[in-house]
Amino acid sequence: MKRFIILFVLLIGVLLRTSTAFSQYQLQRVFSANTFNNPLEMVDPQDGTDRIFVVCQRGQIWVMNTLNPSEPGKLFLDVSDLVPQSGFEPGLLGLAFHPDYENNRYFYIYYSVTSPTRSVIARYETSPTNPDSALKSSEFRILIDTMATASHFGGKIAFGQDSLLYISFGMGAGQGDPPNNAQNLTLLRGKILRIDIDSTDGGLNYKIPPDNPFVDSTSGERKEIFAWGFRNVWKFCFDNDGKLIAADVGQNTYEEIDIVNKGKNYGWRIMEGTNCYNPTPCDTTGLTLPIFQYPRSEGISISGGYQSTSPAYPGINGRYVYGDYGSGKIWALNYGTVPAVTEMLMDSPYSISSFGKDRDGNIYVCDITGDRIYKLIDNTVGIHAIGSLNNGYSLEQNYPNPFNPATKIKYSIARSQNVKLRVYDNTGREVAVLVDRFQISGSYEVVWNASNYPSGVYYYTLSAGDFEKTGKLILLK
Repeated sequence: MKRFIILFVLLIGVLLRTSTAFSQYQLQRVFSANTFNNPLEMVDPQDGTDRIFVVCQRGQIWVMNTLNPSEPGKLFLDVSDLVPQSGFEPGLLGLAFHPDYENNRYFYIYYSVTSPTRSVIARYETSPTNPDSALKSSEFRILIDTMATASHFGGKIAFGQDSLLYISFGMGAGQGDPPNNAQNLTLLRGKILRIDIDSTDGGLNYKIPPDNPFVDSTSGERKEIFAWGFRNVWKFCFDNDGKLIAADVGQNTYEEIDIVNKGKNYGWRIMEGTNCYNPTPCDTTGLTLPIFQYPRSEGISISGGYQSTSPAYPGINGRYVYGDYGSGKIWALNYGTVPAVTEMLMDSPYSISSFGKDRDGNIYVCDITGDRIYKLIDNTVGIHAIGSLNNGYSLEQNYPNPFNPATKIKYSIARSQNVKLRVYDNTGREVAVLVDRFQISGSYEVVWNASNYPSGVYYYTLSAGDFEKTGKLILLK
């Protein structure tokens, strides 16, 4: 034991001495058997499979196996005949799977076209006999919006926890938004929309949710609007609490991040970030300011990402991971503090168009210029010590350890709240959920019987509110 402790101390000493050359985060290329044509979106179907779908601007959607990233992808859908094969902004931009996709096989895409310029939200179906192939002939157009200028389309669709479809439309105008589309409530441009795609009403192929801000309007405001005053929300996401986090691409001065709430005006073109833009000076009454912004010295076009939730990234748990297309930098934003605080994870050489997140919480990066996909890796995972006591919260080392086939895990929580205790293998894949329920404050003991699992190193993570700790256990058979 003494020898082990000495070796461990020596190892830590080596790590400390070489820290100037050590990079905690790196990007590892995955899915290298494929060359993607302008990848700009990655979506988890949330159907219990280990698949992730890569969306390419020129019209292809590929299905990839996250457990075997060296395996060639399969072409899921090709709508290259529907979208332009050149141009910086138009093309296939977004993908969302219906909350009941496992049963109804519905998914939705957002594509923009020119001649005439318009944005299309369409529904498709997956083949009933091949889950890796879509039925191209099944297209059903839900919403079409025409625009005068072929720029600033936005580019994201996603379902919220309310099972409604959210859509980001950019301002649809040239630099500076000359027609002031984002503040014009009779237009869909420069807005985030919310619609019910499971119903129809009033001649529409969808229904307006009854609590949308302008549902009862009689003066021309578009009832689809959820929030407005956006320049070009390229990507947004929902965190575990259902918050909508949007990354809005700036004009000349700031890139911004917003927490989007119903019925709020986020300022453009009156403001760019926290600065007046047009007019100057300006009246900020009734405007919602961003929770975070960064200047052009850090980047020129923000690419929104996802909340980090995987034990593969213990240092940034719960934070919003995002990047910049121009600078290649990647950050993690702690938006639970006021003001929000960001940490730069790395300065990459890639043109980051967007991020992806698989069923296990692993984060991916799309390089639209290099036509490649990368996986974010935390090189320090495996050398973190288990936490003991933290303001009444604790997670103890499992006992026995090593074990076969069962082991006990003890923990304490200081407040009554929802608690999760999950087990992951050494790739970061969730393999067991031991606790997922509301518990009163106190101490608990859980037994994990791993008789059906192979020998190896596993990790267990306790999540309770803002408290999260991870321990390592070893199964030897």
